[in-house]
Formats: sequence, C-alpha cells, structure tokens
Amino acid sequence: MKILLKLMLGASLIFLSSCSDDDSSGNTIINGADSGATIRAQQIIQNDINSTTSDGALIVDLRYSDGSDNTLLETLNVYVTFFDNSEGQGDSAGSLERTEVLLRSVPNTEFGVDDNDLPSYTLTISLEDFLSATNNTATGIAVPDVFNTRLELELTDGRVFSTNNTADLGVGEATFSFITRVE
Repeated sequence: MKILLKLMLGASLIFLSSCSDDDSSGNTIINGADSGATIRAQQIIQNDINSTTSDGALIVDLRYSDGSDNTLLETLNVYVTFFDNSEGQGDSAGSLERTEVLLRSVPNTEFGVDDNDLPSYTLTISLEDFLSATNNTATGIAVPDVFNTRLELELTDGRVFSTNNTADLGVGEATFSFITRVE
C-alpha cells in the first residue's frame, strides 16, 4: 500500500511540475502565441428585431487580440445573410435569401482601445442596414426570420480568420457569428 501511495504521489508531482500557467487553454493568443487572431463579444447590447415596430439592431462591443501585441489587424469584414423562415408571411420577394453579402469593411483605424489595452470596436447593424444589404423591406420580414452576421479578420500578414478556421487556434471563446432574430 505504501508503494502504491508513493507511486501516486510521484506521478502527481511529475504531472504538476509539467503544467504551467502559460499553457492555459483559451489564453494562447492573449499570452503571446503567434498562431492567429480572434475577436470576442465583450457585451451584446442589443440583438433583436421587432416585427411589429420595424426597429431593432445588432449592437455588440467587440475585443480583438492576436499574438503580436495586437498589431496584426488590417480589416474586420462584416457579412450578413437573410434566412426567410416565414415563407407564408411578409413579402421578401426579390430579397437576397441565403446569400451572404459583405455589409461593410472596418479598417483597424476605427478600433479604439479598451481598459485592458485591447483593440475594441462597437459593431452596430441597424434594421435598415440588414434590409438594405439583403435587398429586403420591413414588410418582407416576419417571425421567425433571422439575419446571420459573420465576422472575418484580415491580418496585415495576409492571413484571414473567421468561422471556418478558428478551431485551429485552440481558442474556444472566439465570436465570429451572431444570429439576430425577428420577434
């Protein structure tokens, strides 16, 4: 029994000594790894559209980070897609349904700096922005339609990060997509 206890204690010490705070998952990019870049939703201020008053928006505070002292950001591209889940209601004829369109490109110069010295940006997409980008009208949307917003980071070294390649980063908190529901 004493031998088993000594072996378990020895294995535990070896395991604990091999771990370090620098390896913590989810912090690789913030702690200086040079493998990529990510954007996170710090706070979602609004994310809905009211079908009866024809107003609403997606408003979210975003924070950017990369492994090079947050200097690699070139552009944040914002794409939207309209999903008509209420085909029997509204008149979305002529709208770009299920077609992703570039809403805007936000240059790095439009990012500010938050209290933690991270680049920050408040993304605001009004109902009018969603409708215009998808060639739709307020009468063309109804419950339970949705607008999908996808974010894409273009870096100064030519790399691009979005929903299709964030798993490679080992970062579980990346926020590259939002669903805005018509309610």
